Amino acid sequence: GDETKTASLPVIFFFHGGGFTYLSPASVAYDAVCRRFCRKINAVVVSVNYRLTPEYRYPSQYEDGESVLKFLDENKSVLPENADVSKCFIAGDSAGANIAHHVAV
Repeated sequence: GDETKTASLPVIFFFHGGGFTYLSPASVAYDAVCRRFCRKINAVVVSVNYRLTPEYRYPSQYEDGESVLKFLDENKSVLPENADVSKCFIAGDSAGANIAHHVAV
């Protein structure tokens, strides 16, 4: 109902895998995972793109992750109105899980 449209929703920041060298948020598998999160968890999902190696060396991937969180915290208006970044979850798969860990700590 209308309550779902106006209720505050948590934000999931998701970092894709790919060994730091390939894949993107647009990859079929990661797009499907993020869509599933939206449906099952009822959350706003930000699927983060980050620079890949070997063109961009360490620590650029971690810096990209931190930059996204900082940008969205400072520019909440780019998210849906009911997104609540104070209810933030950071997740990822494979290399993305490594980035999520470093961003979280």
